[in-house]
Amino acid sequence: MRKLILALVVAGLSTSCYMAAETTQRSVDAGRLTMKQTTMTAKGATAGAVAGAVANIMLVPIANSVEKANIRALAFYCEMENPADKKEYKNCVEWGQAHWNMAKQFNKHLYYGKCHNKFLGFSRGLLKCWDEAFDYAKIIGKDLEKAVYQLKYDYKYSHCMPWRIESEKPEELYQKHLECKKEAREEATEFVKDIKDEIDEYLAKR
Repeated sequence: MRKLILALVVAGLSTSCYMAAETTQRSVDAGRLTMKQTTMTAKGATAGAVAGAVANIMLVPIANSVEKANIRALAFYCEMENPADKKEYKNCVEWGQAHWNMAKQFNKHLYYGKCHNKFLGFSRGLLKCWDEAFDYAKIIGKDLEKAVYQLKYDYKYSHCMPWRIESEKPEELYQKHLECKKEAREEATEFVKDIKDEIDEYLAKR
């Protein structure tokens, strides 16, 4: 009799353990399914946002065909990141155009500025017109380091992005956007760090 009772108890425990394990496994599987569905939903939402951003950009004509890719790249950044100064412009294409022009002008002043005139232009590529470039950057922002950072960031990001954003798959374009943000951040940070002495010297003269 005792053996029979013991056998029944053991059998009951085994069944309970099996049922508990089954329940746990089902919970894990359900959790994985929910996570997968959530991931798919998030990817779908991102793809939709990217497609919508590109559609908004393509609706606005850009007169300068040579710089169209740079402008649209920055317009895409504006659509995805909603920068603080976005409200100052009618749309993200205008934001992109303004930021591209500023980044381009900074580079022009820095590498092709008037400081090269006394060398008849032969010093281009060897000397940098820091004062002239910083004078321009100061017009954009009171904090010189932040202004220079933003100008270099925009320039790098616009050149990093695909030439024709409208031809890219939404998921791939978004991934490229993330990569270009990282590259632009690293390059702009390093640039400002490297020219700290030039910035300090410029500010000391003002």
